[in-house]
Amino acid sequence: MSPVQKHVGSDARHSLIHPGPGVSQPADTRAAAEKARLRPLCRARLKSFSGEERATAERCMLDALYRLPVFRQTPLICAYIPLPGEIDLFPVWRRADGLGKAVAFPCTEEGNPFMIFRRVPAFDPAQLIPGPFHTRQPGEACPALSETDFTGALILVPGLTFDDDGYRLGYGGGYYDRFLRDLARRGILTTTVGLIFEDCRARELPREAHDIPVDYVISEGRVTVTHADHNQNRTRSML
Repeated sequence: MSPVQKHVGSDARHSLIHPGPGVSQPADTRAAAEKARLRPLCRARLKSFSGEERATAERCMLDALYRLPVFRQTPLICAYIPLPGEIDLFPVWRRADGLGKAVAFPCTEEGNPFMIFRRVPAFDPAQLIPGPFHTRQPGEACPALSETDFTGALILVPGLTFDDDGYRLGYGGGYYDRFLRDLARRGILTTTVGLIFEDCRARELPREAHDIPVDYVISEGRVTVTHADHNQNRTRSML
């Protein structure tokens, strides 16, 4: 049993997150409806994990992240400031800064469907200002990244849940799907990672044509390599 499993039960993800037949077809309107149904349920589950069990699970996931060759090799880590219930990425920011890596965070504007990333020069949460949707983000004093800066970047992608194929349930804004699709269209190679508690993982999520899977899904105890290995899905134990 995983450190947080007792909060939801060993079979909870099958009844809550695994969609019924027919909803996982790309561009199916039923998929969008199923995503809307799942979001508040997954958000509540994320917020239910707390205390030492959460801290232990987060440390396990971050240790697995640090062991990835891409983490050691990348010059740039694009992280995000966690919302309530999401995994704390401040330790990643601190560690990357100590290793001399560039660290950047997304910035959005209300009414603008696209986001940019701004580099923060050092580990200092005081550089963050309130953003839309109850987020925090770097201020305009932090330089915006150009397109070429993302080559070889490690991008941590937020999500309410991920499945074993790397597909995710986001918050519905589509910012990351648009951003990642634009990078791919321009031939900019990056590596994407999703971090999620084991008990919040899904076997299969509803999918739409615009959804973009991540390359790695990391939970406490295992790392699933998805599209980073030529679509040959495999799971490695990290225990």
